[in-house]
Amino acid sequence: MIQEVTGEKGIELSTERVFLEAPVVKAALKGGDSHTGILTYFVNEFRFGDKSCPYSMVAAVGSLGATHENEPRGPLLEALPRDLGDDEAVINQWLAEDLGLSVGDEFEVDYYVIGPLRTVEERTTSFKVRKIVPIEGPFDDPDLMPGFPGLSEAEDCRNWEPGVPIDLTKIRDKDEVYWDDHRGTPKAFITLREGEKLWRNRYGDLTAIRYPIGTVTTDSLSQTLSENIQPEVLGFRFVPVRDRAIAASTQAMDFGGLFIGFSFFLIVAALLFMGLMNVFGIEQRSEEVGTLLALGFVPKQIRRIFLLEGFLLTILGCVIGVLLGIAYGKIVVWGLSTVWSGATAGLQV
Repeated sequence: MIQEVTGEKGIELSTERVFLEAPVVKAALKGGDSHTGILTYFVNEFRFGDKSCPYSMVAAVGSLGATHENEPRGPLLEALPRDLGDDEAVINQWLAEDLGLSVGDEFEVDYYVIGPLRTVEERTTSFKVRKIVPIEGPFDDPDLMPGFPGLSEAEDCRNWEPGVPIDLTKIRDKDEVYWDDHRGTPKAFITLREGEKLWRNRYGDLTAIRYPIGTVTTDSLSQTLSENIQPEVLGFRFVPVRDRAIAASTQAMDFGGLFIGFSFFLIVAALLFMGLMNVFGIEQRSEEVGTLLALGFVPKQIRRIFLLEGFLLTILGCVIGVLLGIAYGKIVVWGLSTVWSGATAGLQV
């Protein structure tokens, strides 16, 4: 998902899957001249002494690739100390006042990670306060929070359903006010290197990539991604469904030849049956043949008489058969179109 970030902060590449896949990140680095990597994570608790702040966002921010002094860094990266240590954090004024933190104080962070068999494990790390910043400018940015299912669309903190165990009774009134005013704006910022170390997972290492304004456009970035990402690496597979359906409908056995052979067998059997019936009929009329011979008929004439009788009966049988066949066909078609329509899947025959 490519969009312009509010507040003229530039262009952002993010995803509805929360984490950007490695092939997407690799392709995204080919667009623009400067890239800011962002990994925003949902943490369980900030702790300092006997004070705690439940359920907040922490953003790990850093430049992707080699950087130069004159290279545009983007408002957020520019606002953070260039020499921010991996064990240090920049926190906003709200968190500092909530926990009573000052520059140099060390606080703890509890968070979940994905464990074996897709279980969640709670871990703890600590950071030293490097700087305290007001909630304004690049540090007041709800867009830093990705679309966490069950969080980003919630209007109220007590309606959160993040998919991991949380205790909603820990949420205070001041937390509700912060959510109403700033949504998922992170309360702490750390280095991207440390964030990837803590929260890297099989789904990806980043939640967003930002480009400073003027270094790339939404159209150029979209073209770069389409040229450098193969759909297969993202799990997409294009299947010729129509061709496969046609191939599946073509039976492995040639039923045409089978039916021709079966029809030929029926025709031969019918001819044999007719021949036998004719022989039996002549045998039963042996006295009639003798009488005709006694009256002076020669065998050739008798044969013609019997052939003429058979021909007339055949013509009569063909006419009756054609009429009955037409009637039978119309009855079957009518039945398949009405009372037996289920046999043809409702198709009009």
